[in-house]
Amino acid sequence: DDDDDDDDRDTTQTLTEDDRWMMRLRANAEERDFTINGLMYDVDSRTLYDFVGGIADIHAQVVRSIGQAEKRFRDDPPRMIRAVRVAARHDFRPAPDLLRAMRTESHRIRTTPSDRVSQELLTVLSCGYSARAVRMMWEVGLLSQIMHTHADHVSKAVLLSGKFSEMSHMDRDESGDVD
Repeated sequence: DDDDDDDDRDTTQTLTEDDRWMMRLRANAEERDFTINGLMYDVDSRTLYDFVGGIADIHAQVVRSIGQAEKRFRDDPPRMIRAVRVAARHDFRPAPDLLRAMRTESHRIRTTPSDRVSQELLTVLSCGYSARAVRMMWEVGLLSQIMHTHADHVSKAVLLSGKFSEMSHMDRDESGDVD
């Protein structure tokens, strides 16, 4: 029956340019690391698009992966450092599934080239929220995977001895805030 064949034709032929733009916008949002980074804003129409639940996560002050966190971390282990950075920067907490995935997949950071890990760490440590970030990396086991033999020393000397106030002072210096 010819009418049935018409129903099976490629639907992209009937889409408008606006429909195709919206599909590209959604695909772009879904490729982002975290829901709060998946918000899309159209400057011309002043419209905020949320295809991934980013607005709800901002209100809940939570960092959540787009897609399955374990898979995302397996595909790109430095995402774990970026998750810490985003959470620390905004003083948000990682979603429970994100925390579990970081704990489970933290060993994968060892498979990442040192220059990539160093660049991510440099970004975290130089942007005004290093105390929160280092503590979070330590809590999920990421710090020990990154620093191997030095993690115990850093944990004892910095994290457990009250040195956070010194790191917080350095954070204020880096961010330009004055005591």
